[in-house]
Amino acid sequence: MKTKSLYPLLLLILTFSLLLGACAPSVPLTDSKDPATVVKNFYDILNTKDIAKAMQLTAEDYVMNDPFGTYDRAAAQVQWQAVVDAGLTFNQTNFVDTGDGRVTSCYEVFENGKSIDKGCGNVTHVRDGKIIFDGLEAAEQIWVVQKFYEILNTKDIDKAMSLTAEDYVMNDPFGTYDRTAAAAQWKAVVLDAGLSFKQTEFANTGNGRVTSCYEVFENGKSIDKGCGNVTHVRDGKIIFDGLEAAEQIWVVQKYYDALNSKNLDLVMSFISPEALFINPTGSYEGAAAIRESLAGLNTDGITFDLSNFRNTDGKIVYDYKVIQGSNLLDQGTNGLTVIKDGLVVFDGTEETFVAR
Repeated sequence: MKTKSLYPLLLLILTFSLLLGACAPSVPLTDSKDPATVVKNFYDILNTKDIAKAMQLTAEDYVMNDPFGTYDRAAAQVQWQAVVDAGLTFNQTNFVDTGDGRVTSCYEVFENGKSIDKGCGNVTHVRDGKIIFDGLEAAEQIWVVQKFYEILNTKDIDKAMSLTAEDYVMNDPFGTYDRTAAAAQWKAVVLDAGLSFKQTEFANTGNGRVTSCYEVFENGKSIDKGCGNVTHVRDGKIIFDGLEAAEQIWVVQKYYDALNSKNLDLVMSFISPEALFINPTGSYEGAAAIRESLAGLNTDGITFDLSNFRNTDGKIVYDYKVIQGSNLLDQGTNGLTVIKDGLVVFDGTEETFVAR
């Protein structure tokens, strides 16, 4: 065999391979501050396997979440490298900027060219052209709560409040406050009283509801601790934060507000799939039957006026009026809604609850 005759061929193959490598697609690094553009650019670069270049689009406080865990920036770079080394690529589509640098997108994950996962629950937060969070919405909701308390501890109340929605409600041992009053209360608590907070044991129980344990410090000295804190996050903004007893009343109020505004999708987000409703029109068990009955109330123009809430271990008793147009159809002081893990499991009266 004349091996020497193979050398020119091998040299030609090697040269051709180097030329191909030199001509491999390269994605330029964007200097845009547009959040959706930044996110798209990040994933386009990831697909070229240039992790160091992609990471230039992330901030120092970047947090990444994937099915295997949640990572700070250093750990995220290692994880992304492991992911692309495993042959994974990403097709991100349907980018939507929901405001304040929050971008949602759909995704499809490929392993060596084969589709292995797809969905539409990806969320990326961008600040000043840099990514600060990227992952699924359930992890984002925990991250939002963590960031809120981290920022509070820096005493930047205005920045912390940017993570709250217009209909945000805050509860503390001194009362329950709407967004404007909450901003004033946080300033009194953090700036004037010198309080700081350590939140731990975060858990997402579903529907944007995040529970946590807490320890409160006054000028560095621990003054209170417990595990009854609950925060609700919707579209990347906090809509409720406080202790569970206050949350339970808030859920009843939000449920009836949504019912009065005929927003059935929002109504059903507060109702357990196994809930039981009993009212003068009948008994309804399960989400489908309950939704149908509530749709009937909306069609008939029936609204509810609730007041004087009393909470006993998640059993919320209240005064109520049932109204159709300008007509008062019914009223009483024995309305009862039972809340468990942030969801309505029973709605009726004290009497129907006992007789159920």
